[in-house]
Amino acid sequence: GLRGVIGAGTNRMNVYTVGKATQGLAEYIKKIKEQERQDKYRKYIDEKEMTERIITNFNEVIKPEDTLYLLGDNFLTCDLGDGLNAIKRIKCDDIRLIFGNHDSPVRLAAMQDCWNVKAFLGYADIIKDGKKIYYLSHYPTQTANYDDNWHSAIRNLHGHTHQKDPSSGAFRLNVGVDAWNCRPVSFGEVKSKIREIYESENG
Repeated sequence: GLRGVIGAGTNRMNVYTVGKATQGLAEYIKKIKEQERQDKYRKYIDEKEMTERIITNFNEVIKPEDTLYLLGDNFLTCDLGDGLNAIKRIKCDDIRLIFGNHDSPVRLAAMQDCWNVKAFLGYADIIKDGKKIYYLSHYPTQTANYDDNWHSAIRNLHGHTHQKDPSSGAFRLNVGVDAWNCRPVSFGEVKSKIREIYESENG
């Protein structure tokens, strides 16, 4: 705290020096809080604006006949009603859910009411693209090493980290909205990005 001799002047304790110090502290706290808000909502005013942007981005890319995998924590900061409404507004007839650490039994039970959610897949699922295997999970999972064979290595697609870089490790890709400007990632983009990261790491 502030300490000093009480008296007039800038080097004494008085209403003006205490006021200036208090103002400086208030502005610092305001700046820190604004940065925290931006970090939390990814440059949006609040979670509602961010949710609206995500829904708009998804509906601009996804077609009703597509299959959409949501890899957990599907409406972390929304209340239950707003979160369910957000999922129902995604114009996709086949949404499949992977469970995240914030997907409580209450939320999962409520999501049974979403017309477009067709499958509850637990904490992980596997999809195949020819001979290549993709392990889908909320948590990043080490499924391969960089020296593994390109064709046989199991690829992990995940969320959870909120990092802004899609690169997440050997044959591992962060497909969370934070890393993709709040938009969905197509399977073609997934394959291309994993190839790009693999080649950059292996020369």
